[in-house]
Amino acid sequence: MKTIIFTKKHIVMTVALILALLIFSVGIWITGIGGKQKEAKEFKSNLTSLESELVKLKQESFGLANKKNLLDSSVVNELPRFSNGIQIQGYLTNLEEKVTNNKIELKQITAEDTLLFSSPSDPTKKVYSSKIVLDYSATNKNELLAFMEALENDQRFIKVTDYSYSFNGDDGGQSKFESTLLFNLYYLNIAEEKK
Repeated sequence: MKTIIFTKKHIVMTVALILALLIFSVGIWITGIGGKQKEAKEFKSNLTSLESELVKLKQESFGLANKKNLLDSSVVNELPRFSNGIQIQGYLTNLEEKVTNNKIELKQITAEDTLLFSSPSDPTKKVYSSKIVLDYSATNKNELLAFMEALENDQRFIKVTDYSYSFNGDDGGQSKFESTLLFNLYYLNIAEEKK
């Protein structure tokens, strides 16, 4: 059997090697894992803020659960704005009455239908939009404003998308207000009319 003799040189080299490995591993720890700890702290602070926001939203939803639902209100149930089917004949008859009552000269009406929403679970439930363009004229401003107010107070759900008007005054005293109104008229599909 051979005996190994450790000299002072061997012991110093071993201690130096152990210290170098220790310094190297601490350096890796600081550079590699230290940055991740910073990210972990940021994630933890984000998580706590999200949890507090979630608690606030739960409290709000609990408070709103006890309040009356707008969809069940009498305004929605007794006065529907979306008509069942376009019912264009009724709408045009109503429009003719407004035109004659306000002494409006109707030049042109154009309409273009578009499907807005179709329920994937029930193909009979659809919402349409009809883009309508009205070209009309009036002899004075009050007639024009009265016609606009009559359209505004109609029970059909419409959204005005564009409006333009011009004034043409002749030297002979004949003045004319000309106007173009673009609006969307919303309605449910005709299949819902039967329900």
